[in-house]
Amino acid sequence: ETDHMGEHEQKQPGLWYIGVCFAGGRTDGKQLAKIADLAKKYAQPGLDRITTTNKQNLILLNIPKNNLPALQAELDASGLSWRPSNFRQGCVSCTGMEFCNLAIAETKNRMMLLVEQLETECASYKDKIRIHFSGCPSSCGQHQIADIGFRGGSTRVNGVPTECFDMFIGGKLGAGPRFNELVKGKVVATDIHRTVGKLLNYYTTHRQPNEPFHAFAGRTPKEQIKAALEA
Repeated sequence: ETDHMGEHEQKQPGLWYIGVCFAGGRTDGKQLAKIADLAKKYAQPGLDRITTTNKQNLILLNIPKNNLPALQAELDASGLSWRPSNFRQGCVSCTGMEFCNLAIAETKNRMMLLVEQLETECASYKDKIRIHFSGCPSSCGQHQIADIGFRGGSTRVNGVPTECFDMFIGGKLGAGPRFNELVKGKVVATDIHRTVGKLLNYYTTHRQPNEPFHAFAGRTPKEQIKAALEA
């Protein structure tokens, strides 16, 4: 259900792996070529491997422990995130209208901007949170299973067509899986970071000790949460 970012020991004695995180899965050929070079340079000879994850990130495998500091330094110098924030680590996005004819709303660039906004404006929130974007009801971003899922749409603001998103909360995988539930419809795209900020503030104020977000969302009446978002 989650990615393993940072450094982690593998089953093979002395070999570790390290994850590289991309906000919403957006990367480019230059970054991918650099990661391939680093895998070749720092992995156990003949065992350079890179694997993908279900959070649109990459993991470099079979890294001897002694090579980790130099690899981490090169990742930092290349602007590649191996120690991502909770927001950056937990985000997933479909292709969006930039490259998909089905999409109603932009998702990739929206997610990248949202991550930066939340890292600044909600920096005090350090707990796990999974935010998914789908640009249309086709759900390529799997918004139904996220803590906070957004489904793209369109509305009118002062008569002007405007991108918006329906907001769902409380999705969960693993034991007791469930789809999330609609809590607020037609959130204007430019207001998403403020809406998420209100939600996280309400959660941290009203949750029980050590209560994860999906449990809080499952037991709290949606009317109460919606009222907090609209306050």
